[in-house]
Amino acid sequence: MKPIIRAIFVLLTLASNHLLAEQPDFRPDFATAYRHYEAIESRFDTDGDNQLSYEELIEAFHAPHLTKSQYQAVRLYLVNFDTLQTTGTARLSQNSLIQANFSGQQLLYNHEKDWLFWSDWLSHPDRSAHAIIYYLMFPYGLTSITPDNILQKNYPDCVLIAALASIANSETGKRLILQYFQGGDSGGVYVAFPGVPEQSFYIRLYDIVANENLAESRDRGLWPGVLESAFAVLPKNRKFKYNNGPLTQIKYGKFAKLHGVDPSLAFAVLTGASTEIDNIQLQTEDHLAQQLNKIIKEDRIAFLTMESTYSHFRTGLMSKIIPYHAYSIIGYNEAQRQVLLRNPHGNSSIIQQSFSVLPHKTNTSGKPQFVYEFLFHSFPKHLRKSFLFTEEQARSYASPASNITSNLIKSIFQSAIDNKRGIDGAYFIRAPSNSETSQELTGIVRMSLEEAIHSFNHLTYTACGLSYCFP
Repeated sequence: MKPIIRAIFVLLTLASNHLLAEQPDFRPDFATAYRHYEAIESRFDTDGDNQLSYEELIEAFHAPHLTKSQYQAVRLYLVNFDTLQTTGTARLSQNSLIQANFSGQQLLYNHEKDWLFWSDWLSHPDRSAHAIIYYLMFPYGLTSITPDNILQKNYPDCVLIAALASIANSETGKRLILQYFQGGDSGGVYVAFPGVPEQSFYIRLYDIVANENLAESRDRGLWPGVLESAFAVLPKNRKFKYNNGPLTQIKYGKFAKLHGVDPSLAFAVLTGASTEIDNIQLQTEDHLAQQLNKIIKEDRIAFLTMESTYSHFRTGLMSKIIPYHAYSIIGYNEAQRQVLLRNPHGNSSIIQQSFSVLPHKTNTSGKPQFVYEFLFHSFPKHLRKSFLFTEEQARSYASPASNITSNLIKSIFQSAIDNKRGIDGAYFIRAPSNSETSQELTGIVRMSLEEAIHSFNHLTYTACGLSYCFP
């Protein structure tokens, strides 16, 4: 390839990169393929020929700690391998990518062959002997590892399940979970965690299948229950708190009884990273937005909890939040300023509170006045209580300078004040309900930043991103 042609291609790639940077969910193309080639080759060119074979790409596709764009590039190579390879070599290189681009070749990009890549990965001599074990863990390969697929059952380890769901939310996290499994035999599987490099744990498959209380996967894969059991047999001086309550224990053979998982130590076991904890009720929405952007873009593991002891305020914007329960952060919509959360149980009754502010005209002291009745509608009727406010109080609560921290409640008071004139009866205003993301009740729910701040206080996240802090 002539230097001038290569230079032109690089310039076109850089220009394309600038546009792609503004579209994080871009469709990968030749610019993606070329931009990430050197980084992928440096890690996976095991025979040192400056090219990538199909086998080397299969390893890259299932390896942890690449970025989302790098995984997109690897899938692009694999899906189009037959037409991207250098003629007669069964390998592709930077030059073969450039030549394919200038020849006008159209790249395909889909997930339809992922099952084939999974089968090819398991056919490697190092794994073929226990391929059946891997199929039992992950029936559909990497596509079995998703946040919605993992379900907490009867053990009080929401922190563990929420953390695993958060890990499964990223491309590198899926591969990290896959790397926990270190083969096995007909009777069981070996599990090794990054935070416990000196030890692996043998988990019997019979114990997983027979224990109905263990976490499970929607597609019947055994990986959640195996990982939960592996945590239960960690050394006692490592990761857990213990008590003797018979209903709040994981018992695995003669080993540990698990009662609650410490977030910082669990994160250290799962990822090797340290942990940060912030009280989001002590910060602004803009600051929370910056944190969420960073968490998602850097594949950090994160969840939200409501620890009542540390609550700064609570205005009831969302109802049926479970206290002391971890909700995974699995997405953030920057344009709509909404955070996507998931309940480890796989279902959620979280809804946006319904409020009423009813102006009532009175004739106190001989002249017409208004009093305002404030109601929470999410409470059962027999528990509902009304709160009465004078017009002066209502105007004070609607003021931007009000001590009420919820803009929603301020706006409801203001709407009632603005619309009461000329109305003899009550004026009713109700906030819209919050619908689940999926009709199948996946446990996934969207919240505005305001709703999140008023529903949770503890944001727990890894100080290191899976795709950015590892080689």
